[in-house]
Amino acid sequence: MPNFVWPFPEAPGKLWNTGRGLTIVSIASISKLILALNRLQIHGKERFLDVLENREKGRGLITISNHYCCADDPMLWGMLPWRHLTPKTCRWGMGAAEICFSNERDARFFGLGKIVPIVRGDGIYQRGMQFIMERLQDGDWCHIFPESRVNQEHQWLRLKWGVGRLISEASITPLVLPFFHQGADYIQANRPPFIPTIGKNFTILVGSVLDYRDKVLQMKADGASLTDQRKELTDDLQAVLKDLRYQCEELHARRY
Repeated sequence: MPNFVWPFPEAPGKLWNTGRGLTIVSIASISKLILALNRLQIHGKERFLDVLENREKGRGLITISNHYCCADDPMLWGMLPWRHLTPKTCRWGMGAAEICFSNERDARFFGLGKIVPIVRGDGIYQRGMQFIMERLQDGDWCHIFPESRVNQEHQWLRLKWGVGRLISEASITPLVLPFFHQGADYIQANRPPFIPTIGKNFTILVGSVLDYRDKVLQMKADGASLTDQRKELTDDLQAVLKDLRYQCEELHARRY
């Protein structure tokens, strides 16, 4: 297991909260600027805003998407209004512990940006996953790249079961909103010097909100094991994301 720095204090004080606010606003401003300098087209944005603003109180939200670019997060969130980019409303995300949390400076920066360390290969019950589960139990929004790495080759990758665990084992089943995007890796290449470009097409397709509450209750009533529940839910999300990919690629291709 790699050594990493856990970024979140037990009792965040005023200095930590101020730092979080400055970090999130600064990064969100850069993200909005990058998107403004490119040609962003969003399909289904109203669904995204509706579930962010109108889901029942106390019910968590998981968004999932493909991960084609090392700057997908936070660049993607520049598409949202400022009211969803505050320290309270902004998403919780996940980052590789050995990359983002290898020293105090980096850990502090990513922690202030609401990124949680995840150790690859350490399982679905590790500390970071439990932290994300607690945030969902609080009714927060968490984003997951369920491929669990930057997919530079745009291959079909098996989604990790962690997302299935978060859905099936939460005391209040979170809503799930899938979306797919094309063109991010042309705006921010996955190679040095990592300087964003301008004037590129960027397409985002937001899918339908998925409510697995009844499905989870039925699986439990049928005596399905936790492993089977996680697998079935993850398989379902894999199919949904695959269908969104075909649609998004077609929409993106029409722009050329």
